[in-house]
Amino acid sequence: MTDNYFNSKVNFFYCILFIVVLIFSTDCIIGSVAQPYIKDELQSYELLNVEPVKQNYQRVEYQIKGSIIQKAGGTLAIYEDHWEYKVNADEEEIFCKQNLNSIFCRTTGSSWTLIEIPKEARKVNIVFTSNVTEQFNHNIHFVVGDKLDIYKVILYNSLWQIVLGIILIGIGIFMVTQWFVVFRKSGQGLYIIYFGIIDLLIGIWSMMVSDVVLLDCSNAAAVYFVGHMCLLCISFPLIMFTKEFYRISETMLFKVLCAFTLAVPMINIMIQLTGIRELRQQLPFTHMTIFLTIAYMIYAIVSCAMQHKLSYNMMISVIGLFIFFAGNIFTLVLYYVVNDTTFNIPITFLLIYCLFTWYAISLENKKLLEEGRDIEIYKRLAEKDVLTGLANRNSYECACTNTALESGICLITFDLNDLKLANDNSGHEVGDKMIKKAAEFISVVFGNVGMCFRIGGDEFCVIAKNTSDTVIKHKIDKLKFIEERYNKNETKAKVYLASGYAFYDQISDTTIEDIRRRADEFMYADKRRSKKVQSEISNVMI
Repeated sequence: MTDNYFNSKVNFFYCILFIVVLIFSTDCIIGSVAQPYIKDELQSYELLNVEPVKQNYQRVEYQIKGSIIQKAGGTLAIYEDHWEYKVNADEEEIFCKQNLNSIFCRTTGSSWTLIEIPKEARKVNIVFTSNVTEQFNHNIHFVVGDKLDIYKVILYNSLWQIVLGIILIGIGIFMVTQWFVVFRKSGQGLYIIYFGIIDLLIGIWSMMVSDVVLLDCSNAAAVYFVGHMCLLCISFPLIMFTKEFYRISETMLFKVLCAFTLAVPMINIMIQLTGIRELRQQLPFTHMTIFLTIAYMIYAIVSCAMQHKLSYNMMISVIGLFIFFAGNIFTLVLYYVVNDTTFNIPITFLLIYCLFTWYAISLENKKLLEEGRDIEIYKRLAEKDVLTGLANRNSYECACTNTALESGICLITFDLNDLKLANDNSGHEVGDKMIKKAAEFISVVFGNVGMCFRIGGDEFCVIAKNTSDTVIKHKIDKLKFIEERYNKNETKAKVYLASGYAFYDQISDTTIEDIRRRADEFMYADKRRSKKVQSEISNVMI
């Protein structure tokens, strides 16, 4: 299996995975967005530190005095992470949140809920239940106050995550677009599109875990599913980015990791859709995939450093990468040790890494563009005649190969008379002037009907399509007129072009060269006539 074959296969499978995720996410996102609460006068809010009154592995109950809630503003805000719960005011149920009945999410998800408490309520009991063992630590929060005040605080606390998400999504869209517009045809800079995908995924994930989205979005299943999908899909583009940007050869380790990072998301999606386990219960496997990806990135950097292949651009990215590592470790410690689901600090680390790497990629892109310009110059030199600017013999050979034989194709050939004589008697400077003038005349007259070539020292050719005998005769007459007008004022570098042309004949021609051979016969006949006329004029003058 070749490297290119393997690359095409894993990219194909990731595209399939990406499309599947996109389809399911689109199908999942069907909810509406709630409007902010409006009130003329702002009052207050308070984050309550409430101890449970009853607790076991699958049930916990809290109690809050009604006077505390009313004094703060009359609204109770509850943040919970995958808990069903009921809110009772003086033993009367006033709110109930149950698990979602969706293949995308069979829990309540993570969400904020604002509940208005009756003014006459003396005590409010909140009973949380779960079908699985949960930690009662920092994943349940209570806030009391006025609705607008609470909303304002939640929005303010989420603002940084929303801004970071928008920035990262913008960078991702820019980089993906840049690759398609600038680099796609050359096949270079594949790391650009991979890094763009990484930014998009991180940006969307950042938006999905922000408190304001958890409050405003009425479709908790969409938030839950899309957020987890972003985490599941991030490892593969990270590995591909590392391989492309640090120019790491494809080893068996790389191929195994690629297969693993593609298999984990697919298996997790099937497990979620079939109801075997929830995506959140599969997070350890997702985190393990990310850790393996980070380990591969470290391996790539160390490998480059040992082989002295770390360029200045790569070093800038490495600095950002260490910040990225710190952010990941910090996030996982918060999640597993204290069960904290606030992500402002790690997302900031991720943004810093993305900005460092974006700068490094920009420098690398500049280098690629300069190389591309050099290649374009070399390509033009390979295809253009340096002296005349016409297409050269190489271009003519390519045109012969790529031009389909069809009715209306005409080849016009030209030969510059007396070039050798001018070079011998007047020098190559005069001969070069004759060649340039001949090319100029041919280009001016025939440039709008076909492609003009210099195929030899004194030989020129035009391949014209969709033309007629009348048009070609008119063009040749025009060329003769320009030639005569020029020669009247020229003493040394006079230009006499012999010409001939032939149209494609289905019976006698199988290639473009067959047409040219017939055109050459007419051109040499014209050359003999021209020589004879010039000789007669010279004899008369003598």
